Amino acid sequence: MPGAINPIQETQIGAVAYLFGITNNGTPIAMTGVASMELDSDDVNLTWKEKENTDTTGNVQNLVQTNFKYERTVKFMPSGANRLTAAGVADAVFTLQNLVVANYKVNTFNGSWRIKPGTKVSLKMDDDASIDIPCEKYVNAAQNTQLTSAPING
Repeated sequence: MPGAINPIQETQIGAVAYLFGITNNGTPIAMTGVASMELDSDDVNLTWKEKENTDTTGNVQNLVQTNFKYERTVKFMPSGANRLTAAGVADAVFTLQNLVVANYKVNTFNGSWRIKPGTKVSLKMDDDASIDIPCEKYVNAAQNTQLTSAPING
């Protein structure tokens, strides 16, 4: 499957198990639009807009929270059967508007993500190239569907 990876399973010994590394749900992790990659890191945080309403003394009396969303930065190394294919992955990320991700064990990482400004390809003289894609997914499913659908034309 294009854009799919199957990380090597770790072994844990002891009384407590930990979530270790980037794990899948039994099926290789896939990102639509990314032909081949080696994941480096993936961070998700929950954020929202918050308004403080104060009384005449300036004390906060009420909080209004809206626009709940997950913000994410996925970092990976472009790869492929040869260098030309890997370079094609690096070029392709600049044409993506959305990133559809599947098969993470932690389900919050899966789904349709709107790519935010700031996609970055880093070329290094003595190391692998890397790609950082910042994106967001709204907690409200209907809102997320609207904002990750086809662009309005005309």
